[in-house]
Amino acid sequence: MQESDLLPLPSTGEHKTESGRHDGDDKDPTYTHGRVPDVLMDEFSEGFQQVNDIFTKLGASRGMPWQQVRDHYNRQYSRTNSQNAWNIYTAYFVKHKETELARIPDNVEGTPSRADVKKCYECFKDDYPDTYIEILETWKESKELEDMGGTVAQRQQLFNKAAKNLDRTVSISLAS
Repeated sequence: MQESDLLPLPSTGEHKTESGRHDGDDKDPTYTHGRVPDVLMDEFSEGFQQVNDIFTKLGASRGMPWQQVRDHYNRQYSRTNSQNAWNIYTAYFVKHKETELARIPDNVEGTPSRADVKKCYECFKDDYPDTYIEILETWKESKELEDMGGTVAQRQQLFNKAAKNLDRTVSISLAS
């Protein structure tokens, strides 16, 4: 793929309307409500494929998997974190249900309710107030390592990153 094949990217000024509000504002007359037309979805799909190709190319040039490039991009440019701590915790809870349910005084039998999981999450945050996000992100990274393909070098790089984060988390926990 050559740069001339790519769709033009908007400049930062194009994200605002004449009224000065950002696109997506409910009061913004240029914001589209309802179902996105198929033609527009096709354009989005083409553009998203180009973005994926850019992440893949950038990752290959730096010896990184495209997922890691995407994660760096999201951390730097996203306004919201696509994987917030609650979402990671719910996956963590599924894998560590008995341990997490032991955090709350309630005797939960059968399938825990959303309220039970929320109580467990609050206890988890109380138990690790300074490190709970790092703990969850490190756990998420370890799960990604288990599921990742790629070259040995790429897996080694992600393992080293996860080990570094785990070491930092343990050091912070011990200092607390």
